[in-house]
Amino acid sequence: MEQLDKDTFVMWMERVMERFDRQESAKVEETPLRPMIDGVPMLDNQDVCQMLHINKRTLQRYRATKTLPFEMMYNRAWYREVDVLEFMKLHFNDNLIRKREQKSKSKK
Repeated sequence: MEQLDKDTFVMWMERVMERFDRQESAKVEETPLRPMIDGVPMLDNQDVCQMLHINKRTLQRYRATKTLPFEMMYNRAWYREVDVLEFMKLHFNDNLIRKREQKSKSKK
């Protein structure tokens, strides 16, 4: 078996590293951070459950009662980020108001 000299080894290592760099940059460019429709970021079930601190069954109930708007694409439910934030603002504010009212009633 023939031994490599230092220059040949360095040349091959540079070629290998160049290929790794090209492959890594191609992956980054091809993979979007989050799907978007008309410039609006879309969230999947897991993202919404984490944002709202709810389980999958509760999210399913929100879909069934049309409380939270969603779109079906490729047999998966997707939620517009704007709709989820609006849902949070509306329902969390309602809950705060209800809790304050309950506290004031209980103090009387």
